[in-house]
Amino acid sequence: MGALGAIGIYYLGHGNFLRFPVEAGDKIDIAIRCMFFGALGGVVISLKGVYDHHCNRGDWDDGFMLWHIGRPISGALTGLITVVLLLAINPTSPNEPVAYAIAFIFGTQERRFFNFLAEVAALVVRLPGDEQDNTLKAVSLTPQEGKEDTFVFIGGQGFREGATVTFGPNEMKDPVVSRDGRIIGGKVPAGAPGNPVDVTVINPDKKRVVLVDRFTYTT
Repeated sequence: MGALGAIGIYYLGHGNFLRFPVEAGDKIDIAIRCMFFGALGGVVISLKGVYDHHCNRGDWDDGFMLWHIGRPISGALTGLITVVLLLAINPTSPNEPVAYAIAFIFGTQERRFFNFLAEVAALVVRLPGDEQDNTLKAVSLTPQEGKEDTFVFIGGQGFREGATVTFGPNEMKDPVVSRDGRIIGGKVPAGAPGNPVDVTVINPDKKRVVLVDRFTYTT
């Protein structure tokens, strides 16, 4: 925790820890910051575990000591891998505040990280022989709020290459469909902050599925 505090103080002292926007040549800085937030998330979940099992329930087990010691390290690695994955799906530059928030969240929750890893893999690694399900269905949207150019994933099945995605009346530009038809990824189109909007996926055969009031534009 002291090391994380020292790193934070160093960057804050140089006035550039949360400097936006970061230029293309500063991707190493983005990676370092993602590692910091991932490690911070690991510390937070470790402290929560100490409180729950030692202070609250009284069922502390010394066998988990190594897990607590390793949480900042695994969180930092998660943060680094997060920025690599975001660059894989958006090579120009990741949305930095979103990257830091995701790194922190994944630092606290391994399951979400591995779900995210699977979704990116479905988009980036297209394995021959993956077959699509004919039934069109949308079940999830990640994240469910953001602004223009936020990268989102829509999970479901039956998505086809050439499908269009709209957020309210606005159409997503160049959505990417995984080979197995279970995930669509792309950048959120422009929209005004306010009430939630419907997210609609329309296949080339005109079949459609709607996630009602699922996405909220933020400022």
